[in-house]
Amino acid sequence: MSKKYPRPLREGSLKSTRDFSTNQEKQIARNLGFKRTPNSGATAFSKGDLYSDNWLLEAKTKMTKSKSVSIKEDWITKNIQEMNFMNKQHQAIVFNFGPDEPNYYIISELEFKRLLELDDWGIFCMKFDDLKYLSRDEYIKEYQRLGDRMFSECYIPNSFDLLDKDNSALAEIAAYTGNLDDIQKSIDRTDSLYTEEESQKFMDSVLASNIIDIVESGMFYKSLMSATDDMRLISSDCGDSGEEFALPLSEEDFNYYIRNHFVNELDEYVTSYNSFTESTKDFDSVHVRTILSCKAHKNHRCFCKKCLGLIDRGGKNYYSPDAVGLFATLMVTEAATQSSLDSMNKGITEKVTDILNQKMIKNSCTEEEMIEFIKSILKQIGYINIQSRYLQIALFSRFYLNKTGKFNISSISSSINRRNDMLARFIYRPNKRTFRNLILSDEFESDSIKTRIMLDKYLDTNRRRNSWRI
Repeated sequence: MSKKYPRPLREGSLKSTRDFSTNQEKQIARNLGFKRTPNSGATAFSKGDLYSDNWLLEAKTKMTKSKSVSIKEDWITKNIQEMNFMNKQHQAIVFNFGPDEPNYYIISELEFKRLLELDDWGIFCMKFDDLKYLSRDEYIKEYQRLGDRMFSECYIPNSFDLLDKDNSALAEIAAYTGNLDDIQKSIDRTDSLYTEEESQKFMDSVLASNIIDIVESGMFYKSLMSATDDMRLISSDCGDSGEEFALPLSEEDFNYYIRNHFVNELDEYVTSYNSFTESTKDFDSVHVRTILSCKAHKNHRCFCKKCLGLIDRGGKNYYSPDAVGLFATLMVTEAATQSSLDSMNKGITEKVTDILNQKMIKNSCTEEEMIEFIKSILKQIGYINIQSRYLQIALFSRFYLNKTGKFNISSISSSINRRNDMLARFIYRPNKRTFRNLILSDEFESDSIKTRIMLDKYLDTNRRRNSWRI
């Protein structure tokens, strides 16, 4: 029987100050797309009432409609301190004159000047990251509005700056491109046309760069496959209560963390953002069945179908692959390869493969520390057209449960060395050492799909691992 979750208080049933504050915070969060701070900032690390990437808000309301509000200096000074503590760039006090009344914002004179400058430019509150969500017509309109004033308001480096080698503009350009030699060659050119030899050399360098990226992606695929090919689905439902997500969520976060997952409060899998936001509009948070919350992984490197979620083959034809580790490998390496090839266009400085291999401060950790580490990596990567569940499986492949009940961490490429399947070690890393260890083994524990295929035991699903005598 599914667990029941109480719905939040509705408008007519608000009784305490906390109820009215919660109602105001939810209204602000929906209007601005901000996130609510757990327990209204009464925790050790999260402050304020609402936050975004750059802003921290402190919300104030009244239980009854009023014609006046007393503004306290302590509200502002405290919020500025908490803004600095939370490493945010901007802060504001939000207040209204009672329930269901409009919200007003108190900002500093410096913030107001910034707004005037943005308004003057005609791109009020428009971030560069937001441009990718505009339609083509909207994008062209914003581009033209910006372009009309760029040459009158901004200094654009020109050829004279390039000729002046001591000019800081040259250093800025070189720092951006990371290739001072090519800039110097451009400065020294005497002909505006490129020769056939120069054109061919440029194309060769681009091809070589792409080939290196593809080769590195191929090596990563092999390493990740060796790390994940023992990871399985072992049950249909582990019965977990789910991972909690505060609402509201952006569409990007929904696609990254929740789409095709089971939401306990709704008692169903969610596939549509619009349907999800409509169904959860009265909730402060939801509990979602995820790989991170799955109880099955306590048995080590195993998961359940319900926590994995739906995988769409097309036409709403859903299935769950038993070899979930290999399936995740295919999904992750495809996204990592495309991200690597697109890195220059998107301004990505660190490859996804490098982020997935980040070191942990400690060599062994508790389950809670492991999950927090995985969450931090997911946040660094962000949504790159791949759902977080596949990245979670890839990151889980780096951890191995030891005899003390803690988890040891390894890199993805060396993860296979912690397995007891000597044949798999040799298959993935054929060298004298792995061959010698295989020959000297009286028996070994088989947990690899490649080992099962080689020994014609791939369809043997009665046991997750088998022992083989040499």
